[in-house]
Amino acid sequence: MGKGKGTFDHWAARVAVSRILFELKGDLHEQVVRDAFRLAGNKLPGLYEFVKKGDPPVMGITKMEAGTTLQDMHRPRIKLPMDSTAQRIPATSPP
Repeated sequence: MGKGKGTFDHWAARVAVSRILFELKGDLHEQVVRDAFRLAGNKLPGLYEFVKKGDPPVMGITKMEAGTTLQDMHRPRIKLPMDSTAQRIPATSPP
């Protein structure tokens, strides 16, 4: 008997942020490629960005400009003074 599977009408896949979906190589005019990807992007869900070799790398949704390192991206954005940090930490022994 059938087991209820039936036919399917679409495929689905999860794509992480900053993942390259399509890559082209060859002697192609950039404007033709941009138009082709624009038309293809209209049929795909989500937001897409056209990137080319030599663009600054992207970490998550942040573009790493010249001089930015991976260590800079992992450090805290705001440096808190030690006084306010110590006040937020609860005391281990009762007062």
